[in-house]
Amino acid sequence: MSMEYDAIAQEYAQARERTDMGLEQLIHWMDSLPVAAKILDLGCGTGLPLTKELEDNNFRVTALDASPRLLEISSKNLSFAQLICTPVQAYDFPEQAYDAVLSWGLLFLLNRDDQTELIANVGKTLKAEGSFLFTSPSIPCAWEDILSKQKSVSLGRETYIRLLEAAGMYLQWESEDAGQSHYYCAVKRDK
Repeated sequence: MSMEYDAIAQEYAQARERTDMGLEQLIHWMDSLPVAAKILDLGCGTGLPLTKELEDNNFRVTALDASPRLLEISSKNLSFAQLICTPVQAYDFPEQAYDAVLSWGLLFLLNRDDQTELIANVGKTLKAEGSFLFTSPSIPCAWEDILSKQKSVSLGRETYIRLLEAAGMYLQWESEDAGQSHYYCAVKRDK
């Protein structure tokens, strides 16, 4: 996945600079998080506008992306987020380390098995009552990503709910933005 996004890094950066897509949902989500929450951002891209908004609100952010070129751009856009260049499939998710996890525009770029494993890993890395915000279409479908030309797959709402439950989380709310991105907000159960 990093090669595809390295090849289009500038185009992607320009597209994200021109939109505030996801910002309304992110702000709604941030309102439910503890002050100075420790947040893991999976697939941060250029850091704009979402990771930057987290920083601007004094959250402690660890941001991952598989693309070295996108992280290079991100390092210029962000002030203090810890940046890690690795695919999410290779990241060693620490147990109960984060108050929240964000995954905007990433999950559907992974195949079914990697999506399943990622959701399980998010359940592992979240603290009790931690929150997970991610995007993927609500219906099961497959398509070619407009920018990266990469195969994209949504497992659909019912499957995502089952995977969240299996990872110790429950769906708290859902919404859609003007671009028809579907948002899922899940919370880790307090055992």
